[in-house]
Formats: sequence, structure tokens, C-alpha cells
Amino acid sequence: MEGELMEKSGLSRNSINKLYRGTQLETIKLETLFKLCDTFQLTMKGHIQLNEPFFCTPVRKRIL
Repeated sequence: MEGELMEKSGLSRNSINKLYRGTQLETIKLETLFKLCDTFQLTMKGHIQLNEPFFCTPVRKRIL
């Protein structure tokens, strides 16, 4: 099953193992989620939940 998922999604064995084992899921890349959604023909709408308030802060450019 893992090999088939790798082939269909383009994800690495390491990424699939992390998801399967539930390790380091707080650092999952959006690209990984998009690939899984595309593979299983799903959308992410309603599936992402933030445990803490999320604030975007502007990035300050360094002037030399």
C-alpha cells in the first residue's frame, strides 16, 4: 500500500511514514496535504483546525 501511495501521490516514503505513525504532524507541509487531497480527490475545506490563535505578521525587509 505504501508503494502505491508513493507512486500515485509523488510523496516520499518518509512523508508517508510520518503521517501513518502520527509523528511530527505539527510540521506537515501544505504541499503534502495538497498532494494527498489530489490523490484521493478530496478538498481540505473543513479539515484544517488550528489549536492556537493564528496571527500573520508582516516580514520586515532588511535595508542595507
